[in-house]
Amino acid sequence: PDIEKSKLERILQEMSIYGVLEYNWENERRQKQYILPQFVPGSAEFFMMHPTLAEEKPEIADFFERMTFLPLEKVTAMVPPGGAGIGMHVIPVEKAIPAHQESVSVEHISHWLNKYDQYGIGICSCRRQQTIRNEGTGDIEGEYCIGVGDMAQYLVETGKGRLATYDEVIETLKRA
Repeated sequence: PDIEKSKLERILQEMSIYGVLEYNWENERRQKQYILPQFVPGSAEFFMMHPTLAEEKPEIADFFERMTFLPLEKVTAMVPPGGAGIGMHVIPVEKAIPAHQESVSVEHISHWLNKYDQYGIGICSCRRQQTIRNEGTGDIEGEYCIGVGDMAQYLVETGKGRLATYDEVIETLKRA
């Protein structure tokens, strides 16, 4: 059966707000397309970033934690900078992080940030799932997930984050 275009748009947008769907603007006409991302990385993080869903459905946190061990277990180490189209954007760490508290230089990360002109910051989905699962003290939860380019707009439009300046992103990285 045919579905009215405006009704379909509302349904797709609601699915995006919950985290089931993601936007894709990287097409010939730069039109918003809705895509179904894999669970990790993808929907699991978006579910955790939703303002209330994670608390309403804590089993999602358990599923997210378990799924991080499965789909990309053997692949993650091979993902090149930029993500290779799987939605995971790996930024190489240029040195081992010492056991004592010390910030890692953001110079190499800034190279990647300079490729974009729009930034967003939202709740860290990984840290939130740990809090929901009663792991740790919860004192590390907060705005640590950074979206760049079109992902920044997705975070804002779906209520998962806010726009940020380049300097705010750098401060977030230093704090993290």
